[in-house]
Amino acid sequence: MSEFFSPYDADRPLMLKCSCGREHSVVDHQAEVAADTAAIELRRRSLSSTFEAYSNEFIEATLVKAIFPQDAVRRSFLKAVGKSTAMAAIASVLPVANMQAMAQEKGTLEKTNLKIGFIPITCATPLIMAHPLGFYQKQGLTVEVTKTAGWALIRDKMINKEYDATHFLSPMPIAISMGLGSNATPINVATIQNVNGQAITLALKHKDNRDPKNWKGFKFAVPFDYSMHNFLLRYYLAEAGINPDTDVQIRVVPPAEMVANLKAGNIDGFLGPIPSTSVRSTKKLALFTC
Repeated sequence: MSEFFSPYDADRPLMLKCSCGREHSVVDHQAEVAADTAAIELRRRSLSSTFEAYSNEFIEATLVKAIFPQDAVRRSFLKAVGKSTAMAAIASVLPVANMQAMAQEKGTLEKTNLKIGFIPITCATPLIMAHPLGFYQKQGLTVEVTKTAGWALIRDKMINKEYDATHFLSPMPIAISMGLGSNATPINVATIQNVNGQAITLALKHKDNRDPKNWKGFKFAVPFDYSMHNFLLRYYLAEAGINPDTDVQIRVVPPAEMVANLKAGNIDGFLGPIPSTSVRSTKKLALFTC
């Protein structure tokens, strides 16, 4: 019989249930087992010395990138002064070894029960996966990871101390601390998780209109007012002679709702993060990426 119905199987409920007795299909069960197996493997790898070495090297590379955002400048600097001199110079202002040693020190935890909010986009992956992989528990933390509808709600819950931590769009901590769009509230940034790619995605009906000079009257979506997406879109339009305040409409739409709004014709395009931009090819909704 099929994976959904098995009327002559004594070991399974009759309809739409799994032999394990839970309210899901065999396909859902297999997917859950595969996810659990993947989590176990990731946890095993995370405890290896190879992973620890990779993590340390990644952190050092990230710090060097922060000093030299343009790789050509970094390479020119290394060629000019040599590897040893460069390492000594960087270590004088960024003592990486000391910082890594400090990170290994175990102090008394100020708080062990935490609530962390996230928006369902790829840069939330470390916050989400740290839970099933046991990383929080390993550090003595009991964490509730909570999916949240949008950045405004994330901001409000942080200001109201409903969340202990969250990921933010990079301009948000500055805006919150300055009182832009909300009451001024000091926000501390613990780490930069990633610098991921952004893209402008247009509806398929605009496939022959790729020149931003022709986008007057368009309606665009961005994840939040105080976001790099909003700033990048405005800069890009202004370079093409389009006034972002008067020639187009820019509205805030949660990333998870961008594709649906594009499909419904509520917007002509959006500048958003992965994976929102990746859906365009599978849904055949848009073509243009920059």
